[in-house]
Amino acid sequence: MACWLRRGVERLGTLPSAWVGLLALLWFALTLGVYPLLIPDEGRYVGVALSMLESGDYLVPRLDGLPFFHKPPLHYWLTALSLKVLGVNFVGARLVPALMAALLIAGMHAFLKRHASRQHAAWTALILTSSPLLFGASHYANLDMTVAALISSCVLLGAHAALQMEQGRAYRLALMGLYVMAGLAFLAKGLIGILIPGGVLVFWLLGRGQWRVLLRLFSWTGLGLLALVATPWMWVMQARYPGFFDYYIVYQHFQRFLETGFNNPQPFWFYFALMPVATLGWTPFLFRRGRGADHTPDGLGAVRGLMLSALLTVLIFFAIPTSKLLGYVLPAMGPWAFFLTGGLRRQSQGEGE
Repeated sequence: MACWLRRGVERLGTLPSAWVGLLALLWFALTLGVYPLLIPDEGRYVGVALSMLESGDYLVPRLDGLPFFHKPPLHYWLTALSLKVLGVNFVGARLVPALMAALLIAGMHAFLKRHASRQHAAWTALILTSSPLLFGASHYANLDMTVAALISSCVLLGAHAALQMEQGRAYRLALMGLYVMAGLAFLAKGLIGILIPGGVLVFWLLGRGQWRVLLRLFSWTGLGLLALVATPWMWVMQARYPGFFDYYIVYQHFQRFLETGFNNPQPFWFYFALMPVATLGWTPFLFRRGRGADHTPDGLGAVRGLMLSALLTVLIFFAIPTSKLLGYVLPAMGPWAFFLTGGLRRQSQGEGE
């Protein structure tokens, strides 16, 4: 492995996580406007945001003048704000997914720097920034990158709060952040914004026998914050459109999940096969061992367990429906990149001797 790459990774590990996110955003932003919006998804979602901006009605998402309740409003709100600030252009239309990709990278960097090592944080950030799937998603103006970043933030905040509890350190701010972020994730994609990070944390903590910590993550104050963020828009829409709950909750959240005749049907194993392709240039390092590398226990069992829980929860959850779209697997990218760092670190250690 080239010496310049090792030195760059060492430097990346010392940077503040906010700077790492900013560097990732600048990298993504360079090419946001090089091609027109892709049909149908980019045109549809940007069109809804543009309708909000032009009409001044930010409550009701509209497509071709009609209410469009297929998805929650958060991504439309953010895109409308981006278009207002940057103007109606391709960069303004795609800035939100680029921002969310940078948020996911900065969040992983911050968590791993705190609970694993600088090397883990740096390699993971580098893999994510150069991943073909994440790069493509950062340039695609739909909801997927927003959902992935918020789900990842929920998991990392919840895990940070739990680990702080176990170590007898302050955890309340992270815990409240978990509930607020879960509310935002609900506004980005609905119930999966709560169910997926909740499942990841439950499986992780129960798998480690930390059921007392799991119980302490439950907070009435936190639930109040979640409800305050997530529910007002739904109640307003139900008041305006009496059939809203039946369509938005029953159909969009449950019936559609189990439908077999929707779009892009794929076999159960589709996402498991996709992950090695998503990080194509780095995937061989998953199996690489550095010569003479130290394989003694490193105290990262809890972090590895969290990443395994996150990876499998996302892959299995989205493998169940017949319909499978590439962007659904984005919340698994952070954990997958973390596991790739093991081979890279071993290779680096072997070459450094």
